[in-house]
Amino acid sequence: MKALIAGVVFVGVVGVGSVLGYSYFDDNKQADKTEEVEPAEVASASSEKEEPAIEAPTERTVETNGDMPWYYMTPEQITQATDNGQVAHLFSDAEEVEKYTVDLASNPDTTPYNKEDLADNWAKHIGAFIYCVKDYYPNELDYFMKLEEAKAAMASHEYDRVPGLIDEAKSLR
Repeated sequence: MKALIAGVVFVGVVGVGSVLGYSYFDDNKQADKTEEVEPAEVASASSEKEEPAIEAPTERTVETNGDMPWYYMTPEQITQATDNGQVAHLFSDAEEVEKYTVDLASNPDTTPYNKEDLADNWAKHIGAFIYCVKDYYPNELDYFMKLEEAKAAMASHEYDRVPGLIDEAKSLR
C-alpha cells in the first residue's frame, strides 16, 4: 500500500513539476521573443535611413544595336544578364512592351507563326521586363501588378482581356 501511495505522490510531483516547468519555459520563450523583436525593428529602421535610394539605370549594358532586347535575347538570357549585374531593360521600354503586347493580342493572323506559341513566349518577355526594372521603381507597384495580370492573360490566351489590362497599366505608369 505504501508503494502505491508513494507511486501516486511521485506521479503527482512529476506532473506538477512538468506543468510548472513548461509554464516557466513558455514565459521565458515569450520574453525572449519580445526582446528579439524590439532590436530587430530598431535595426531595420536605422538601416532604412542609412540606405541610399537605388538609382535606376538610364543605359543598357547589353548590346542590342539600339533595339529592344527581345530582338536579340531570350527571356532567360535577359534575366540571367540582370542577375549578372547587366542592364537589358530600362523602364522607358515599358511603352514598347505595352504596344507589342496589345498588337499581339489584337492580331488574329500571326502566320507563319502559331499565335499561342508567340503569346507564351511574349508572356515570358513581359516577365523578364518586370524582373529587370521593378526593383528600381518601388512606387510603381500597382503598374507592375497590372502588367503581371496582362502577362497572365496573354499566357492563358485570353487575348480579349489584354488590351484593357494594358490600358489600365498605362494609366498607372
